[in-house]
Amino acid sequence: MINAGKLGDMIVSRVKKMSEAHTFRFLASLYNYTDYEGGRETFASGADCSGAVCGPLLLMGYNIRTTADELYRKIFTIPVSSGMMESDDYILAVFFTAETQREHFGKIVPAGHVVHVAPVVGRYTVLHAHGEGTPNRIVTTAYLHYIYEKMRCRDEWRAIDRTALIRHHLSGDMAWSIDAEIHGLIK
Repeated sequence: MINAGKLGDMIVSRVKKMSEAHTFRFLASLYNYTDYEGGRETFASGADCSGAVCGPLLLMGYNIRTTADELYRKIFTIPVSSGMMESDDYILAVFFTAETQREHFGKIVPAGHVVHVAPVVGRYTVLHAHGEGTPNRIVTTAYLHYIYEKMRCRDEWRAIDRTALIRHHLSGDMAWSIDAEIHGLIK
């Protein structure tokens, strides 16, 4: 049986040695093979796509829990260059915007609305939290591009804007319905 306390101590020790970008990628990778759970951001029980981005940010101490569309418009606002894609020094996510008006979670959204986000966890790999009945899992960005292109979505890589992240963290204006399990892990 695993000694949970010792395992936790080892993980904390490892994370303390990592850069912020590496920490984000490591924490996002913990969501691999969790259940898809709409409105959730817990790596132990389940998360939706925005939860797989906000959960790691919450665990890193940032008070952010919002939608994929708001993450795109307010937090991940820096377009990514090819050099940034090759680097491990940035917190990155891939966003998928609808090319036409469509239904999204029971409401009609306009063209340009972000309908999916996937946190980058490695070189051209992301955590894909994609729907009820299927596990969240790490996939290639090429695979995700292929799937969402067929659904008439455009993909865009974005880097986190730390100034915006800190501003929204401090104001608390983008934190709603945070899972109790995550609250219990945050100091």
